[in-house]
Amino acid sequence: MERVQPAELRQQIALTLIPQVGPQTARQLLASLGSIEAVFHASRQELERIPDVGPTIAKNIVGWHDTQAVEAEIRYVEENGIQTLFFMDENYPARLKDCPDAPILLYYKGQNPFPSGRHKWLSIVGTRRATSYGADFVQSLLRDLAPHYQDLIVVSGLADGIDGLAHRAALDNGIPTIGVLGHGLDMIYPAAHRDIARQMQAQGGLLTEYTHERRIDRNFFLQRNRIIAGLSQATLVVESAVKGGAMVTAANALTYGREVLALPGTAGRTISGGCNLLIKTHKASLIECAEDLEAALGWKRKTTQQSASQPTLFYTPTAEEAAVIGIIRHDAPIAIDELIRAAKLPINTLNSILLSLEFQGVIRKLPGRVYETTS
Repeated sequence: MERVQPAELRQQIALTLIPQVGPQTARQLLASLGSIEAVFHASRQELERIPDVGPTIAKNIVGWHDTQAVEAEIRYVEENGIQTLFFMDENYPARLKDCPDAPILLYYKGQNPFPSGRHKWLSIVGTRRATSYGADFVQSLLRDLAPHYQDLIVVSGLADGIDGLAHRAALDNGIPTIGVLGHGLDMIYPAAHRDIARQMQAQGGLLTEYTHERRIDRNFFLQRNRIIAGLSQATLVVESAVKGGAMVTAANALTYGREVLALPGTAGRTISGGCNLLIKTHKASLIECAEDLEAALGWKRKTTQQSASQPTLFYTPTAEEAAVIGIIRHDAPIAIDELIRAAKLPINTLNSILLSLEFQGVIRKLPGRVYETTS
């Protein structure tokens, strides 16, 4: 990932802190002037001529001098291994960029979440008071999808209930998962999710539009829902009342022209009222199993099962691959955490090796991201 120059990063952060400059105004400024540098070098008169800017916002930009807040954020980013994703950069998530109210700057901590090429992104949201019905469905769905879609990425909001269950099920089944936060990266809410958040940083990561010192605000959680919807091809609602954050996320997804899916529930039960309403009003596809989801989204499972289960003829592993094969064969079945410690390789390198070995049919991945050799 290309390193952002300090001066450029200062301007990117500053633009998000200026009063009355929201994502859409920031986009208008960048589109009109061409670069973040040009925004801060423009005169007040030039700024006022830009549509939707006006005298007050122009004055706020020209008069912006809160360098202390910007420097504090840069220190936090550098000291904590945070990646910044700016709207005009190539590393900004492509689907989110298409949304008119997408944040111009994101803060991310974890593994590279936005690989080149097309990946299948699925957002899963729902009530904070999940029942065993919703919990079992999420676990079953991701367990069924995991073996067939190694390009799947699961997104949610790290909240209690369905969000946390979705992240946990993804981790259990070796699926990268990203938690979108409604606050800065120097805290985790709820605190009970600190452990799962730590695990997610090794198999996905944490994403927010807020600077590190931003604390909990109900409106921030509602605003982050648009990011959850915007990142993915589809949003799946698992247990939700007619009013709630999950329904806001579904509404965002519909606004962006994305697919909405919903798990039906018992008639008259409040906890499934929102899901049933989405289905009844034809705003969501009814999903009861992995096959329903695949049909709704046009996903196709690979039919060449034999090539995935039998080693390729005349395949010669590299030295690093041979070492990983030896570890797996000796300790099989071996969990990913143990394999990381034993292989002593960067996680990105190890993931690439594992993917190659699976493709060659030398190893197989079991539920819970456990590995064994095929012979």
